[in-house]
Amino acid sequence: TAARRCRRDEIFQKKIGDEELLMFTHRLSSLIGAGIPILSATNMLWRQTDNPTLQLVVSHLHRQLEEGNRICQAMKDFPRVFPAMYQALIAIAEKSGRLVMVLQKLTEYLHYQKQMMIRIKKATIYPTVVVIFAVVVLLAMFTFVVPIFQQVMDKLDVELPLLTRIILKIS
Repeated sequence: TAARRCRRDEIFQKKIGDEELLMFTHRLSSLIGAGIPILSATNMLWRQTDNPTLQLVVSHLHRQLEEGNRICQAMKDFPRVFPAMYQALIAIAEKSGRLVMVLQKLTEYLHYQKQMMIRIKKATIYPTVVVIFAVVVLLAMFTFVVPIFQQVMDKLDVELPLLTRIILKIS
């Protein structure tokens, strides 16, 4: 039974991507908003899902709902899938009877979050390329240019400033 418990704990620690959570939230919102009971909606979501981890999550949610538990209670079993804020909003929505509205707002929020991550990644590409280019140029200078400069300075037999001597030593 210890191995079984370990396997069970491992299953509940699985994670899905942000895109899958967005699609799950959007589909659940649409189905419940269309008047489909939540049990039928989770069953439909299970059949529509290709991601095996998300299928496992939806299956667990469906079973918990069949047993009479609230969806927010079932979501607590998957803390790596449903963030704490997500769970709290679902719990409030269930109590207030505004599940569809909250799911729609969560969909908007998750979509906004996804767009912001895309913008952040795009914004960091240029500085990363510039830094990599600068490092390559410095390495090339220390490898090819500075040794030639050092040979010329050695032939001239002049006293070099401290900073120049440090640079020559580094190369």
